[in-house]
Amino acid sequence: MINPILLSDALVIDSVSTVNQPMPVLPNEVTLTKKRVQHQFGLQFGVSAIFSSFEVPTVAPSLTSSELKLYRDSREFGERNTSSWDFNLRYGLNFGRFQLQTGLQYFEWGEQFQYAVISAEGTNRYKYISLPLLLGYSFEFGKVQVLPFAGIAMGKCFSSKGNYIDPQVNGVTLANSKKLAGAYIGQVELQYMLTPQLRFTCTPVYRRTMGPLIEEGLVTNRYQSVGLLTGFIYNF
Repeated sequence: MINPILLSDALVIDSVSTVNQPMPVLPNEVTLTKKRVQHQFGLQFGVSAIFSSFEVPTVAPSLTSSELKLYRDSREFGERNTSSWDFNLRYGLNFGRFQLQTGLQYFEWGEQFQYAVISAEGTNRYKYISLPLLLGYSFEFGKVQVLPFAGIAMGKCFSSKGNYIDPQVNGVTLANSKKLAGAYIGQVELQYMLTPQLRFTCTPVYRRTMGPLIEEGLVTNRYQSVGLLTGFIYNF
């Protein structure tokens, strides 16, 4: 005959051991935990087409209306779009489907010029190293991720001198871009998973200066660019 006291003790010991055992973790729970916060480091290279636009006032104290029109026409027909090599050293921090992206970016603003009336030609290049701050959201399609981003970048210029036709149309005048300048950025990043850690990226990107980049005398210039960056990203 079983002793009721011994049976009671055995049940107590078994229940205690069961409570102290860790609960099994389901595979889906492990995957969600790993994806909750994730870091990314990457390198991207590319090229952008730069589009320049300028403003000329309707009235200038030192010029007649005909001289002002000649100056405006000389700039309109003498300045052309150019291109820029781009470099992006990037860091991303994922929170679920949201990603905060920063890093260092190199890109240029500027234009080509060929003023036939004074036989002058060349290219203005304003080179900036910028710190971006972008917010994006991820859409996943198997091994492919699509991440729209929007944000700003603040840049430091290390090549700021440019040449423009003189308002009197008898030579060139020197103008300087802003030493510190901001830009609006919008991009759509496509990521393809090569391994769980390594991804290939392809990113169309649009940039636009925050206001005029150059404001000196009659030279008031704004810029925008459209480009494509490609590279690799490592998740850790």
